[in-house]
Amino acid sequence: MKTMTFPHISFLYKSIFLILLFFLFQQEWLFAIQKKPVIRVGIFQNAPLSYVDDQGVAQGIYPDIIREIAKVENWNLKFVLDTWSGNLERLRDGDIDLMVSIIYSKERDKIFDFSKEPVVTAWGQVYTRQDSGIVNILDLEGKTLAVMEKDINAERFKWLTREFNIKSDFINAKTYDGVCQLILAGKADAGVINNINGEFLKRRYNIYPTPIIFTPGNAVFAAPENYNRHLLDKIDLHLSKWRKDHHSIYYDLLNKWLGDIKVNFKLPYKLLAIIVSTAAAILIFLFIWMRVLRNQVKIRTDELSENEKALRESENKFRLIFEHAPLGILHFDNNGVITACNDNFVDIIGSSKKLLLGLNMLDLPEINIVHALEKALKGSTAKFDGEYKSVTANKVSQVRLVFNPVFSRTGVVEGGIGIIEDITASIQTKNEKEKLRIQLQQAQKMETIGTLAGGIAHDFNNILFPVMGHTEMLMQDIAEDSPFQDSLKKIYSGTLRAKDLIQQILTFSRQENREFILMKIQPIIKEALKLIRSSISATIEIKHDIQKDCGKIKADPTQIHQVVMNLITNAYHAMEDAGGQLKVSLKEVQLGESDIITIDMMPGAYACLMIADTGKGIDKNLTQKIFDPFFTTKGKGQGTGMGLSVVHGIVESVGGTIQVYSELGFGTQFYIYFPIVKSFSEKKNIQIEEPIQYGTEKILLIDDEKAILTMEKKMLKRLGYQVTSYASSLEALEAFRAAPDKFDLIITDMGMPNIPGDKLSAQLFKIRSDIPILLCTGFSKKISEEKAMSLGIKGFILKPVVLKDLSQKIREVLG
Repeated sequence: MKTMTFPHISFLYKSIFLILLFFLFQQEWLFAIQKKPVIRVGIFQNAPLSYVDDQGVAQGIYPDIIREIAKVENWNLKFVLDTWSGNLERLRDGDIDLMVSIIYSKERDKIFDFSKEPVVTAWGQVYTRQDSGIVNILDLEGKTLAVMEKDINAERFKWLTREFNIKSDFINAKTYDGVCQLILAGKADAGVINNINGEFLKRRYNIYPTPIIFTPGNAVFAAPENYNRHLLDKIDLHLSKWRKDHHSIYYDLLNKWLGDIKVNFKLPYKLLAIIVSTAAAILIFLFIWMRVLRNQVKIRTDELSENEKALRESENKFRLIFEHAPLGILHFDNNGVITACNDNFVDIIGSSKKLLLGLNMLDLPEINIVHALEKALKGSTAKFDGEYKSVTANKVSQVRLVFNPVFSRTGVVEGGIGIIEDITASIQTKNEKEKLRIQLQQAQKMETIGTLAGGIAHDFNNILFPVMGHTEMLMQDIAEDSPFQDSLKKIYSGTLRAKDLIQQILTFSRQENREFILMKIQPIIKEALKLIRSSISATIEIKHDIQKDCGKIKADPTQIHQVVMNLITNAYHAMEDAGGQLKVSLKEVQLGESDIITIDMMPGAYACLMIADTGKGIDKNLTQKIFDPFFTTKGKGQGTGMGLSVVHGIVESVGGTIQVYSELGFGTQFYIYFPIVKSFSEKKNIQIEEPIQYGTEKILLIDDEKAILTMEKKMLKRLGYQVTSYASSLEALEAFRAAPDKFDLIITDMGMPNIPGDKLSAQLFKIRSDIPILLCTGFSKKISEEKAMSLGIKGFILKPVVLKDLSQKIREVLG
C-alpha cells in the first residue's frame, strides 16, 4: 500500500517554523542591543599572542579570537594595555574582566578562574646569543638569566635549577622584549621565554633557541575569582567547537599569526602534554642520575683525602683558638696536673710554660682554687673570683677562674679545661665608676642646695632692703645725741651683717658676680697666719711651708682671703681645747689624666693649698655633708654652718676643687686645688670714696614689693628727686606710654609678675629709645650686669642698697 504525502502541509509547517525563528532571533537581537555589556580585556606586549600596534589597535591571536566570540555574543570589548605583572594585579583587584595568555597553576587557581579550553600550548625554553656556548642546563652554572616579571615559566625554571643544584643569578624584565634586550646588551647570558613568543622574537632580536626545553602549559583566558564565570563558559563553548573543526576561524587565526613559526598545533594537547612531560621526566631523571653517579665517583675518589684535610683543618683551628684566645686557657689531667696552657695564661700568672707545665694545682696554697678544682674533677663546673698569688712568679693578680670537666665516652672524668681572666682593670673601672657616681651625686646635691640658697637670698633681700633703708634714713633724721641713735646704729650694723650673710649665700650659690684678677696666693696666706696667730692659744703650734715660685691664679683676692681664714679658723676651733699643730703649705703640682679628682677638672698645673690640724677629726659619714649650708658640728652659738659652704662655692667659682681627709681622733686635712693661669688680661678699678649725690630729675619707680616701693620712694625724695611709683609693671608701662617725655630716669625691679624687668625695659625702649633705665635685682638667674648692658640698660644694681650707693648709681646712669 502506498503512503500518501502532503507536500503543501510540510511546506506550511516549515514556513511557520521559519517565521517563529525570525521573531525569536529578532527578540534576541533587540535584547542584546539593549543590554550589550562592556568586557574589559587585559592584554600586554606579547607578540604574536597579544600586542598593540603603532595605531593603538589590539592585535594578535588572543585579541582576534575574543573579537570573533564577541561578534557572536554581542559583547562590547575594551582592551586594557599594561605590563604582564600590571595586568595580573588588575585582574586580582577586579579592574579588568578577562586576562589573555595566562598559564594555569594551582597557586593562580586560588585567586583566579580559568577557561578550560586552551588557545595555544607552549613550553618554556632558554634563548641565548649564538656565541654563548650554552647547550644544556649544566652550562648555566654561574650564569645570569633574564626572566619576565611574575612569569610562570620563570618560576618553574628557577625551581628546576634548584633541583639540579645549579647556581644562577636572575634579573627581571617587564616584557619578553625586555628579556631579549638584556641578552643583546650583555647584561644577561640567556633568557627564559615561552617557545611561541621566542620563535616570534628570535628574528627581531637575533637570539637563538637552546635545546633546554621544560614544562609545557596551556595558555588560556582568566577572570577574577568567582566573577565573570559566565564569560569563561562562553569562551570554552566556542573554542571547543572551533578546535574540533580544522577549517574553523580558530585554525585560520593560528595560521595567520603562527603560519611561519614551526609549531605543531594539530597534535592534540593531551597527547602533546604526555609526550613532553614524559620526555622532560626522562631528561630530568637522566640529568639527576648522571650528576648522582658523577658525585658518587668524586666522593669515593676524594673521601680519604677530604677526611685527612678536615682532620688537619680541625687541629689547626683548635690550635689557633687555644693559642690566640683573649683569655688564659689551660688543660689539666684527672690528677689536677697542668698538661697544656696558652701564652695568655702564662702572661696572667706572670710565669713561664716551663714552670707551669707539670704543676699539680691540687698543691696550690689558695684553698678556694683547690676546692674549685676538686669540684671540677668530680664532674661539675666550678668558679673562683679573687686575688691569686702566683707560686711560680712574684705576681699578685685579681682573676676570675672557671674549671670545666672533660668526660670520656664512658662518662669518666679525664681531666678538664680551665679559663682564667685578669679582672684587675675591670675592678678598677668599677671603682672609678662608683667614685664618679658619688661625685655626680654630690655635685647634683650642691647644685640643688645652691638653687635653694639663691631663692632664700632673693626673699631675704626683699625683707632686708626696707629695714636697712628706713634705718639709714632714721639715723639721718634723728639728732646725733638722741638716745635712739645707739639702737638705730645697732640695727643698721645688724643689717650690714645680714647683707654680708646674703653675699656669702650668693657666693655659695655662685650667683654673685666678682671681678677676677691674676694674683699670687702667698701674701694672702701669710697675712691670714699673722691675723690668726694673735688670736689663738699658745698651745697650738703653727707650721707653714709656702713655696715662693708657686704660679698665679685667676680669682678675687677678698674671696681667697675668705677661704684661707675660714679653713684656718675651723682648724683652730678643732684644737681649741687640747691644743695641737696647725700645718699650712702651698706648692705647685702637675696633675695628669689619672690624677684629676673630679670630672670637671682638666689635667695641668695647680696651686695646692693644704691646711691640716691634729684636732678631733670628723666622722667619715659626715665628710660628705660638711659643705652643706648651715650644717655644723659645733655647739649652739659657735657657728652658722655657712663657712665651708662659702669655701666650696668660691673654690668651684674659680674652676678649682677641694678634698678633705679626716678620721676621728686623728685630725683633718683640707686640700684645695686652684688652676694656675699663665696669662690673663686683668682690669684694675680704682675705688674712690664719694659723698652722697643729689638731683632734681623726674624718676618713674617700679617694684611689685610695696614695702620696698615705699622705702625706695622715700630714699629718692630725700635725694631731691621727683618720684612717680607703681607696684604694677603693666600700669607703669601705660603711664609711660601716655607721657614718655615726662620722665628722666626709670628704676625697675627685675623679678615682677606680668612683665619682668628685662622684658619691661624692651617695651619702654620701643616707646622711647633714649630713656635711661636702672635695673635692680636681689637674685636672678635670667639677668646679669653684662646681659643688662647688652639690652641697652644703662645701670645694674644689687639689692639691698644703701643710700650713698643708690645716689652714686643714679648720677652714673644720668651722666
